Amino acid sequence: MEDDEKVPTPSFATFICVVAELVANEFFDQGDLEKQLKFEPIQDMMNRDKRDKLPLMQVGFIDSICLPIYEAFAMISNKLTPLLNGVKENRAQWLKLAEEKQAYSSMN
Repeated sequence: MEDDEKVPTPSFATFICVVAELVANEFFDQGDLEKQLKFEPIQDMMNRDKRDKLPLMQVGFIDSICLPIYEAFAMISNKLTPLLNGVKENRAQWLKLAEEKQAYSSMN
């Protein structure tokens, strides 16, 4: 137990971004296969050439899928409001990353 306390807790950027990158790589692999099979059009989230848009895609996913679900959960029970707040915090972090990427891209 004492050793467990020494393990650092990963930050949002470390944990969430790594997980999102793993999932995105699965989507990109599917997109690569779709390109080989000449399927068109390939969705942005499966297009490896649009990898730099991952943070903005995450914001879109949260807005269109996650937020409506968690808002409904929070209406069912106030005990679920912390889950909604967590989704909103994640969205804010992804939006910040998207804005930072956009600012960096416009400088180059």
